[in-house]
Amino acid sequence: MKIRIRKGGKYVKFMNDRGFTLLEMIFAFSVFFIIVSFLPLGLKFIFQNQVFDSRMQHFEWQVFTNQLKKEMRMSDGFEVAVNRLTLLKDGSSISYEPYGSNIRRQVNLQGHEIVLQQVDIIQYERLSTGVKMTVQDRFKQIHQVEMHLIVNQRGPFTDAQ
Repeated sequence: MKIRIRKGGKYVKFMNDRGFTLLEMIFAFSVFFIIVSFLPLGLKFIFQNQVFDSRMQHFEWQVFTNQLKKEMRMSDGFEVAVNRLTLLKDGSSISYEPYGSNIRRQVNLQGHEIVLQQVDIIQYERLSTGVKMTVQDRFKQIHQVEMHLIVNQRGPFTDAQ
């Protein structure tokens, strides 16, 4: 029985004793520095998405105000407290109040529907036929909206107190 021992592997014949040349090292460093130079830009987009959050907050504000205006137009009356807006509709009370850094909606003081996020300050101001709402978000942007009750054949709706 004969045992054959192969010297070197299949890919060993391409190796030589010249080592890693200065030119190869310069090329490797230049590729490394090109890759590393794009790293700060990538990290900026990953960790600083505040502009994106601000735009999303603006869209969320638009949706929230449109829904609230519609609900205000369909309501029978309203009440304004310090940090709470209560709409009266068909015997039900629909309240909007702060909950941490969010604004939540409740029907008959039940439920927990988040309608606006990342809010610092909310204020309601009573107008003659409606409400003026002022909101400051966490980006220190101030948003205001005026909502009015509608007038129908029976006359303007008044506060239910």
